[in-house]
Amino acid sequence: MNQLLLIEDDLIMGESLAQRLEIEGYIVFWCKRLSEAKATDLMNFSAVISDVRLPDGIATKWFTELPVLARSIPWFFLTAHSSIEDAISATKNGAREYLTKPFDIELLIDIVKRSIPLTFVRFDDAPLGVSPAMRSVEKLVKKISQQRVALLISGETGVGKEVVAQYLYSQDARSQTGKFIAVNCAAIPENLMESEFFGYEKGAFSGAHKIHHGYLERANNGTLFLDEVGELPLSMQAKLLRALQEKTFSRLGSESVTSSEFRLISATNRDLVAEMQAGRFREDFFYRLAVIRIDLPPLRERPEDILWLTEKIGKLWPVSLNFSAFWTLKVTVVTFFSSLNS
Repeated sequence: MNQLLLIEDDLIMGESLAQRLEIEGYIVFWCKRLSEAKATDLMNFSAVISDVRLPDGIATKWFTELPVLARSIPWFFLTAHSSIEDAISATKNGAREYLTKPFDIELLIDIVKRSIPLTFVRFDDAPLGVSPAMRSVEKLVKKISQQRVALLISGETGVGKEVVAQYLYSQDARSQTGKFIAVNCAAIPENLMESEFFGYEKGAFSGAHKIHHGYLERANNGTLFLDEVGELPLSMQAKLLRALQEKTFSRLGSESVTSSEFRLISATNRDLVAEMQAGRFREDFFYRLAVIRIDLPPLRERPEDILWLTEKIGKLWPVSLNFSAFWTLKVTVVTFFSSLNS
């Protein structure tokens, strides 16, 4: 775990420390008041770097009153108003360092790095992220890959729902004989949904010049991923429900029945329970989709994945672009997402 809690009310000092530590590879949560720090869960951090005198209290006094477990992580105190008594009290209660301002920032960095060495998970070992939440999702996906059950993935836009769906597909040996068919339900006009999902025969309607294989047929022996499934109209929900139950359907203009066996994965950024209560989503369709449910937290709630994500971006970074540009992007991304938690 590479997360540090920084408590510093001086904006220039705080920003300098945060940026320097982030360049080293740490994730920094910067609190400008003691009350903000008290609202955090200290056990989520590898270490605490704190000014002593804050606008709303004395950090060393709070430190000595904390439980032993909270004081067991490395604490580093910085102060412009050094006191021998305060320093002795802090170190007796477990503080790792007590530095007087102005201090050499490189010395602090060296002390921090020796106290809490950076630990990284290789990209290949963390396909979804390094945070506890995403490692749990990874374990669950591996577990359900052995069973062909329907999965509903919920979460805000951009949290990686399709990435999780693709990962499940890659772990399911049976689905490898078929394709991963991704469908953006929000992008299909309602009057074309039936033909797009079920397909149609040549001559089924004006303009049907050749046979068209729909999403359900193309997903045979593979995976069908319904993105933004909450956007489906009730009429289409009913038709899809029947096809999913019977695992058969008919192309438009055909009297013959087509079979298709696939894993179903759905995703939504809507609250489908609320949609059901409002009458906009069928209850039976919901339970058909959500045999197993995964709720993906946004990146602001899993800050450990910020550096992982920037490292992933780095692997895709064009070789022709200079390295310093990548580091500028990396620090910018880390600083932005860290600020969401300040």
